[in-house]
Amino acid sequence: MSFSDTISDLKTIFEAVLFEIDPKKRLAEVIRKDKDGIYIQERRVTGSLVVLALGKAASQMAFDVECIVGSRITKGLVVTKLNHTVPLTHCSCIESSHPVPTELSEKAAYAVKSFVSGLTSKDQLLVLLSGGTSSLIASPLPGISLDDMRVTTSRLLESGASIEEFNSVRKHLTDLSGGRLLSLVPCPVELLVISDVLSDRLECIGSGPFTPDTTTFQEAYEVIKKYNLISKVPLAVTSFLEKGMEGQIEESPKPQTLLEKEYYPLILSSNKEAIKAAAHAAKEKGYLPYILKMPLVGEAKEAGKALAIMAKKISKMCSQPIMIITGGETTVTLGAFYGKGGRCQELALAAALELNGDPNIAILAAGTDGTDGPTDAAGAFIDFSHILSTEMRDSAQKALDEHNAYPFFKKIQCLYITGPTGNNVNDLVLIAIYPFSNKNK
Repeated sequence: MSFSDTISDLKTIFEAVLFEIDPKKRLAEVIRKDKDGIYIQERRVTGSLVVLALGKAASQMAFDVECIVGSRITKGLVVTKLNHTVPLTHCSCIESSHPVPTELSEKAAYAVKSFVSGLTSKDQLLVLLSGGTSSLIASPLPGISLDDMRVTTSRLLESGASIEEFNSVRKHLTDLSGGRLLSLVPCPVELLVISDVLSDRLECIGSGPFTPDTTTFQEAYEVIKKYNLISKVPLAVTSFLEKGMEGQIEESPKPQTLLEKEYYPLILSSNKEAIKAAAHAAKEKGYLPYILKMPLVGEAKEAGKALAIMAKKISKMCSQPIMIITGGETTVTLGAFYGKGGRCQELALAAALELNGDPNIAILAAGTDGTDGPTDAAGAFIDFSHILSTEMRDSAQKALDEHNAYPFFKKIQCLYITGPTGNNVNDLVLIAIYPFSNKNK
C-alpha cells in the first residue's frame, strides 16, 4: 500500500460521507409535492409557504427545497456565510459574517426581523437551520453594542469553551437567539435542522433561534467566570449579565412561555450519521472500521496526540488494515501568539508530531462544512512520509505552539480543500492503520 493509495482512500471515504449525508436526500424524504399540495413531515401546507434559511448550509438547503416545491414558495430569505451562496430563484440571499459577528451580522438580523414581521397567521414558515446562525444574525440586545459582542465572541473563541457554553452566553446577549425569533412568528413553523452540536440539542444549534432556552443569565455568567474572562470581556457585558441575574432584565423565552406556538422540529442529519457513513465506506475499501465510543472533544492538540498514541498501539496488535473513525468538535485555546489554522489542522499537526513518520499510519481530519477555522481548507491529512527530519519536526512544533498549522500544511501540500459543502455536521477524523509488520514504501 503506497502513500498515495492510502490518502486516496481517506479522501474517498470522506467524500462518500458527504454524499450520504447530503441534505438534498433528507429534504426529499420529508418534503414532497403532489397534485394535492405540499407536505412537510407528512403535514399538508395549508397556507402560503414561506422559506427562511439560516446558517452555513442555508443556501444549499434552500436550493434543494426550491428543486422540490419550486414556485410554490411565496417568498424566501437566506442568510449564510460569505462565499457560501448558490444561485436561487425564489429566495433572496444575504451574506453575513462568521465566526465573529460584524456589521453584516447586525444588518442580516434586521433583515430577518423585517422578514418575519411581514408574516400572518395564514402563512406557513419553513425554517432551514444549520450551524453558524449564531454569528450570522447577531444583533445585540439593548444595553450591548456590536463591539461588545465582537470582543466577547473573540474571547470565547480563544478560551476553549464548548459550543454549549458559548451559546449559553450568546443566547443572553443577542435578540434573535434562545427562542426569541420563534416568539416573533405568528404562524406555524416547520423547523428542519442540520446539527453541528454533538448532543443534537435544538436549543444549542445556532443558539436556538426557534427553540425555547433552558439556560439562564446565571449560567451565562458562570461561563465567563469559568474561563477567567471577567476582566477580558467588555464591562458592559458582565454588567448586563449581572443585571439579568438580579431580575432587572427579562430572561430568554423558556419552554413554558412558548407553549402556544405551533412548531415542528426535526433534525435531518448529524455527526452520528456521518460516522455511520464513514464506517460503511471504510468497510467497502477493505478496512475494518473501528468507531470510537467517546465523541471527539477537548483541546485539538491533545486529541490529536491521544489519537496518534492509540493508532500506534493498534498497529502493533492488528492483523488487517483498520480505520479508526471519530467525530465531534474539539476546541483550540489560543495564547498570546497565534497564526492561521483551524481545529482540524491543529489536531492533524499534533498527531503528525506524535506519529513522527510512522510507516503504518495516515490521518485525515476535516470539517464537514468544508471550512476549518478562518481558512479555505476543510482540514489536513498527514502520511507516513512526513515529519521525519529534525528541521521539519522543529518547524511543525513551532507551528503547533503558535497555532499556525495552515502555512505548515500548505508548504508540504497536505491541506485538504473541498470548498463549501452545503452541509455542517461537525468534524470527522479518519485514521488508516496497517499491521506493524506491513511497512509502507
